[in-house]
Amino acid sequence: MHRKKIFKFIHVIQISYTVLDLNECELGLHHCSQDCTNINGSFICSCREGFVLSDLFSGVCKAEDPKLTIVYTNGPELRGYESNERKHLSILSNEKRIRAIDFDPKSEILYWADSYDQSIKRSYMVDAKSGQVKVGYPQDLDIKGPFKPVAVAIDWMGDNLYWAEVDLSKEDKSAGRIMVAKQDGRYKRSIVSSGMHKYINI
Repeated sequence: MHRKKIFKFIHVIQISYTVLDLNECELGLHHCSQDCTNINGSFICSCREGFVLSDLFSGVCKAEDPKLTIVYTNGPELRGYESNERKHLSILSNEKRIRAIDFDPKSEILYWADSYDQSIKRSYMVDAKSGQVKVGYPQDLDIKGPFKPVAVAIDWMGDNLYWAEVDLSKEDKSAGRIMVAKQDGRYKRSIVSSGMHKYINI
């Protein structure tokens, strides 16, 4: 009787590899609403000053101050919506045609362009001055001219007011310019006065 010998051969293959870390932050493969920090194999979401993460998973930042007011216009009125209390509030009314709004968080003053009056006005925001202001009152900055203001922007660091205005009197083409003054309307001057068209914004 013959016995058969069975041999088993085992091949050992050594595989070496390197794991490359993808930078999810640079590649846009994250869900952070504000800041993203890459770590080995993952990322961490964080928030800027004045904000905190709303939970541990979504990466969404929310304001630390729960009081947030969204300001909007419906033409003759400036209105607000307090998101924490889910209520609408009237800031001021009886204007003509409010076209553009901006807000100075330092002084708590709203600025707006009224395209009907061709004027720029301002008012304290409701609840400004630690709650002392109960209703807005418009103050005309006396910046009227032949052009119609169509946009406003506040530089609250430099205390400047910028606005865009257009001259609609020319039938074939309208001319626009960008103006600047101090926030109280003093020292008005043009900073861009050529090459601007009807539809400008700042």
